[in-house]
Amino acid sequence: MIGTSFALALRSAAGRMQIVGFDSNRSHARTARRRGAVDEVAASVDSAIAGADIIVLATPLPEIIRLLPRAIARAKSGSFIIDVGPLFGPFVKAARASLARRAGEVQLVLGHPLAGREFEGPAAAESSLFENRPFALFAPPQRWRAKAWKTAEQLVRLLGATPVRIDPSEHDRLIASTSALPQLASVAVALAAQRSTSRRSRQSIPKLAGSGFDSVTRLANSPFSIWSAALSANAANVARTLAALEAVARDLRSALQSGNLAKIEADFRAAAAARRRILRPGARSAATRKSSGHVHRR
Repeated sequence: MIGTSFALALRSAAGRMQIVGFDSNRSHARTARRRGAVDEVAASVDSAIAGADIIVLATPLPEIIRLLPRAIARAKSGSFIIDVGPLFGPFVKAARASLARRAGEVQLVLGHPLAGREFEGPAAAESSLFENRPFALFAPPQRWRAKAWKTAEQLVRLLGATPVRIDPSEHDRLIASTSALPQLASVAVALAAQRSTSRRSRQSIPKLAGSGFDSVTRLANSPFSIWSAALSANAANVARTLAALEAVARDLRSALQSGNLAKIEADFRAAAAARRRILRPGARSAATRKSSGHVHRR
């Protein structure tokens, strides 16, 4: 889904180009071609890599780790490689030796688009998937690092996304809160709603499940296959965010049981403020600059 969306967005923005794709699932490859995402389906991943100027690795995390050294080794001189995996730490380790052996011959940037859907496969792809979404980037140390950064940011902007340079350890720590936590919270809400309802009442739940429940549990539709490796590889960071969620839930339950509605009201206000800061961190400072007569250019 991510790979096909990437190709559709790139074609829409950049016009004519030759896009060659490969997928071990031949049905997915045919769907991507039928949708116009690729012009040609390669016979193998090696043949797809060998002739490309830009190589995009859009596979599950374990496959990217396996493919990164292979792509670096078999890419033609002057090519640019980017992945769209959910973590950075494991990829830095996987690429280090291969990148050193081809110093100055290829450019590599690790990428993570903060965009997606709860469905998988090329049939679910959308050319607008990345529009106005952050796209995390990290260029490992390499001879042409400045050029790699520039190429990556130009490519991300073509997709309609916003490039964000970030250190791998910080990325993996933060992504536990902004990506893994919402996914697991969605799973928890869906399970809790079912488990807190008697068997006789469960038949009536659909009649009263409104848009709020739908929004909060949307991610519970996500297949575990796309999350298993990312959760395992980032387990310590994800466990920390779950502990914070458990603490907040305990506080809310305690306040409710003791009738301390003032505490819950304060949490509502604090949560709304936290959401604004996380989703629009520059809104307040930009507004302050504007009111004082300063012009802020980005």
